[in-house]
Amino acid sequence: GAGGRAAAPPPGAPKASGSPQQDRGLIVFHEDLVVSSASPSDQQGELPDDFYEFTAQDFSKLQHSKQRQASAEEGRTLQTRAMREKERREKASAMAPVRVRVVLPSRWCLQFLFKATERVADIYDYVLGLVDCDAKALELFTAPPRSVLSRSSGESLYAAGLVPSARIYLSSGRGGGEPALRPQVLQQYSVHSVEAVAAHGGRKSGAVQEEGAKAAGKGAAGSALASSQAAAGRQSASAGQSTNKDSKKKGLPKWFKGFGGK
Repeated sequence: GAGGRAAAPPPGAPKASGSPQQDRGLIVFHEDLVVSSASPSDQQGELPDDFYEFTAQDFSKLQHSKQRQASAEEGRTLQTRAMREKERREKASAMAPVRVRVVLPSRWCLQFLFKATERVADIYDYVLGLVDCDAKALELFTAPPRSVLSRSSGESLYAAGLVPSARIYLSSGRGGGEPALRPQVLQQYSVHSVEAVAAHGGRKSGAVQEEGAKAAGKGAAGSALASSQAAAGRQSASAGQSTNKDSKKKGLPKWFKGFGGK
């Protein structure tokens, strides 16, 4: 029955690529929770749409990037397209799960795990199960510059460059209403600490600090022990020299003292 499960799947949330809901490691939090610990460049809050517009400078950078990529491809003439595709698949399959963060206009965040080999279209399907919005108007994009992720290309996360982690923005398009988290999702999957967000999909940040403290403690203890041993050695050497002198003085024969005179 439903009572035996730790957390019921969000209503309407599909199991993208056949994976169980719990494998996604879904957490929900508001961006205000982490913004204080983020770098100034990340603390941008809500930005106007024109911030994400594609400028002439962006176009120039993109062209130069494509030219460099084309030159690199020409240099690999001995490698066939099939071989390159096989190499990409192998790299994608070997990657750790991708931590995907989807930011809503309200600055509520959905964070979950996907494999690098899964499709961008699967992210669309998954997110549609977690928010209330017009499915046709929904857009997922990366920025800056604003680049809408295609839901029909069949592209994998790896091929789309959404690795090793991805920050994606959600929009309901020009004519759609503002998307909102489903109440059940907010209730069941919300977290309320920076530590919970930082630990999601990886090692807890405190573990590294704890290990550092232990290492520092061992180093300090070793240093104190070495200092103590050195001090004891100096005292021992000093005592030995003093004893040596005393023993030499005491060991002089009486008849020898007469030759010294005054």
